[in-house]
Amino acid sequence: MSVVTEVKVKIPAMFQSSTGGVTTAEVSGATVGECLTQLSNQFPALRKMLFDEGDKLSGYLTVIINGQGLKDSLINVYNIPVKPGDEIYPLILIEGG
Repeated sequence: MSVVTEVKVKIPAMFQSSTGGVTTAEVSGATVGECLTQLSNQFPALRKMLFDEGDKLSGYLTVIINGQGLKDSLINVYNIPVKPGDEIYPLILIEGG
């Protein structure tokens, strides 16, 4: 049984134009994916940045949880459980050289 909890999502500058300048949001969920889904429900313009067309986390997205970076291709970030007080920080990876 998963427990729904309140966590904070720190919104990086690259996403703030889609949140009206909001820098931190409180969301509820049992997993990182549920929290990011709720964030995209609060700020619909974020959906295309966080998720692909199949509603999976974008391949360009990395998620930092409590200061620890996790890449979705290496671990299923979507299903990582969260606990009260956790902070989620989603970032888009920029490639190039």
